[in-house]
Amino acid sequence: MSPTPLATGLPHPGGADFAVDSNEARLILEWAHGLRPDAQGFVRNWLVAGDYAAGLITDVTPINEAAAEPAIFDPTGAPQFNNGEWDGLFSVEELVDLNQAFPRDATTGRVAYAVVYAVNTTSLDINALITIDSPNAMRIYVGPTLVAQSAGGETTAVANLPSYSVSKAPTRILIKLFQRAGDDEFAFTARLQDELGNLLTNATGEVILTLGPEGGI
Repeated sequence: MSPTPLATGLPHPGGADFAVDSNEARLILEWAHGLRPDAQGFVRNWLVAGDYAAGLITDVTPINEAAAEPAIFDPTGAPQFNNGEWDGLFSVEELVDLNQAFPRDATTGRVAYAVVYAVNTTSLDINALITIDSPNAMRIYVGPTLVAQSAGGETTAVANLPSYSVSKAPTRILIKLFQRAGDDEFAFTARLQDELGNLLTNATGEVILTLGPEGGI
């Protein structure tokens, strides 16, 4: 029996082998099929950047909130975490916990960003409702437009997802989250529905999510 039963037997430049039922293998298969909202319409997979010292949700950071279209490993201007790069955050539950991604005290306040790109796979436009629930203050951008701002709680914004075409760019959704000095939590949930209230899920299949403007993770 081979001493390396999970290896292919072919020469390769290195790296750990993993089992077919491992978390790494499941993630690769999920990416291969396209990231999607979960069975309840929650978006669990995000591209994140941070954290930045801030006293208000409106404070300016190195991120151009209206125009930035980051992809994984793009520089963030915040070198203390993620080696100064945007990185994927893949939550195993509906709550996306930024305290895990950026583990330090809020001190006088801090900001982090979460970005995802949505692709409508259908032949009809979808006016998607994206509902963000968080104890933190937030801003929500769809494309270049600031569509909602809140001191916390449940906030719903409209994201128009145009019908599918290879010539159309995906729709960027950016969340700016502000953890105030007194906020223990630094987290949010994000849920997608159509304008009639029907959940957009991995089963219904209308929306594919990417972590870069050109697709991919």
